[in-house]
Amino acid sequence: MDSSLSLSDGRRVGVCEWGDREGWPVLLVHGTPGSAKWRPGPAGLSHVRERGVRLITVSRPGYGVSDRLVGRTVAAWAGDAAEVLTVLGAGSDVGIVGVSGGGPHALACGARLSGTRAVAVLAGAGDLAIDEAFVGMADASAELWRSAFESGGALETMIGRIASAMTRRRPAEVAERVLAGFPPSAVALMERDPQVRRVMVDDVVEAFAGGGWGWLDDARAFRSPWEFDLAEVAVPVWLAHGVDDEFAPVHQAQRLAGELPDAMMSIRSDVGHMDLIADAFNEAVDWLIAQR
Repeated sequence: MDSSLSLSDGRRVGVCEWGDREGWPVLLVHGTPGSAKWRPGPAGLSHVRERGVRLITVSRPGYGVSDRLVGRTVAAWAGDAAEVLTVLGAGSDVGIVGVSGGGPHALACGARLSGTRAVAVLAGAGDLAIDEAFVGMADASAELWRSAFESGGALETMIGRIASAMTRRRPAEVAERVLAGFPPSAVALMERDPQVRRVMVDDVVEAFAGGGWGWLDDARAFRSPWEFDLAEVAVPVWLAHGVDDEFAPVHQAQRLAGELPDAMMSIRSDVGHMDLIADAFNEAVDWLIAQR
């Protein structure tokens, strides 16, 4: 089910729900760029239904139909999530799973969102304000993140070009071209699994429905203080990561695990960024259920 909700400050946010509508709420925090359209493949959606999970996805500000919030911090997302879950009647007992750029935002929920039972992070991004974060990262990705605060920089320019192209050509075609520029492991996964490709195309198209500026705001939030301490995350956290991740090198997650009060890591060999997310999603759901 797709819908949009209004927050107390008047901003609109896009929401999708999957799985068992009467089940235990799990908030799925999408990646960067991304949107509420991101979801697991057919096997993951079947697993969610079978386990009695109500999966809720929300587009962060600046993505999809969600109004932009310039200057937002990572911590601010917990407030938006709390309002959405309250409106949906799902806020008093919830699991959180964050993928890729959703990882820091999922941890913010673990620190600031009342009712959170546990947080699972799959291939999550780390603190991009430190130079060490870029060691082992694909050069193209590092260039984009580093340019977050540059007017007319690489990231701002790329977002503008993609958004403009989507107004002139078929959005799905533009999304395909964007995805073709991802690291080889991600491209190979999409070639092997048409369902993954379809999800990614839908996600990119929706992410740019309002211009795609959530990507720039995510990047600036990652490159700035997150406005919460990892020590505040009092709930259990499970971080799964692939050794071959070129988007978010594994040492980023290892650093987070070392600063979280109650964290366990699952490091997978011979696995890249998107492979890890696809392979570990069902396990993340099962782990969250076990923490209730």
